[in-house]
Amino acid sequence: MRHRCTVRAVLPACAPAPAGCSGTGDGGDAAGPPPPGRPVVHATGGRARNTAFRADLAEAAARVLTEDHHLGRAYDFTGPRWTYPRLAEVLSSVSGTPVIARGRTGRAPGAHGWLEDQVRSGALERRSDDLHQVLGHPPTSLEQAVTALLS
Repeated sequence: MRHRCTVRAVLPACAPAPAGCSGTGDGGDAAGPPPPGRPVVHATGGRARNTAFRADLAEAAARVLTEDHHLGRAYDFTGPRWTYPRLAEVLSSVSGTPVIARGRTGRAPGAHGWLEDQVRSGALERRSDDLHQVLGHPPTSLEQAVTALLS
């Protein structure tokens, strides 16, 4: 998770995304949680999104490509659902720094605004157990990802 654009997509209140960053690009070093008193700001209406992390997707892809019983099967790899209020709770717990989630009424600029629109509509709440089944273990949780990011 030392991936600046992913960090900016998950932790948008830390700083603006680098120029040209859609939330899925590469590069840079990770940022920490928002400073004390600075909220995680979002316009998702409290709706959840699912996030499958790259390590889990890479492991699943390796299994699908190297294990014969996956031939002819289609998968929908999704990770655990989470909300920005839950992210604030996890950041607070893991960092020891109080972090709150605050809803925003205006749309974020660029790709982040589009992503928030998708979350607010419920489009990213759909979840399958395919990733868990292919991995043979639960996908990375929000708590595990934040702990790894901040360590």
